Amino acid sequence: MYCMKLYREGMLGVKVKKIRMLSEYSVGWWDMKTCRYLKSRMARRKISATYARQAKRNLDKHILPEFGKRQLDTITSHDVDSWMMSYLDRGRTANSVNLMFSILKIMLGMAVKEELLERNPCDSVQRATVRKKPVEIMRVAEVKRMFDPADLERVLGDELHYTLNMLAATTGMRIGEVLGLKGERVSSEYVEVSQQFTGTKSSRKRRLTTRGTSRSLRLLLEGFTG
Repeated sequence: MYCMKLYREGMLGVKVKKIRMLSEYSVGWWDMKTCRYLKSRMARRKISATYARQAKRNLDKHILPEFGKRQLDTITSHDVDSWMMSYLDRGRTANSVNLMFSILKIMLGMAVKEELLERNPCDSVQRATVRKKPVEIMRVAEVKRMFDPADLERVLGDELHYTLNMLAATTGMRIGEVLGLKGERVSSEYVEVSQQFTGTKSSRKRRLTTRGTSRSLRLLLEGFTG
């Protein structure tokens, strides 16, 4: 620590990198064209533009208001922990807080690599505990109420959403698979599932029967195939 102090004060005869405020350091971050971290990661694996936008939104809305005017080396583990707890106390979900924390940790980790920080204060901070709710299967009476045509508008909004939810409920398809369904994959007897809305392949190609489903579902399937 003493040597680091001398280094920062320029007493070791080594050119010292100026330690900036987080607001200055954050310029260009999470922009697909200018962010050094994103460019480095994309050279190794694909990162979606949606993730980058979400990170930028959290930076602007939650991180900079708290730490923007702080010099990087003055942000402590206690500061980060207290910041996270303040959001949890205000009712933020653990998943939401952990996302904000991850973004800050990535940025400060990059500052360490660039030798603007000696250590990342986030390394000694634990993530918020995510308490999973027990997954329960809907009862038959609940399913009937959900798909009651007389209550369609109030529960599901319109016939399109009614039909898509019916498709998922009667076949077990995931929402991404429903949204990624193409007309040539649909017949009057089955639906062939091969990819999701994002374009990624499903775990395995499979055929799901559509016999015995509601008339509105059949009409939608027939509309796919023309």
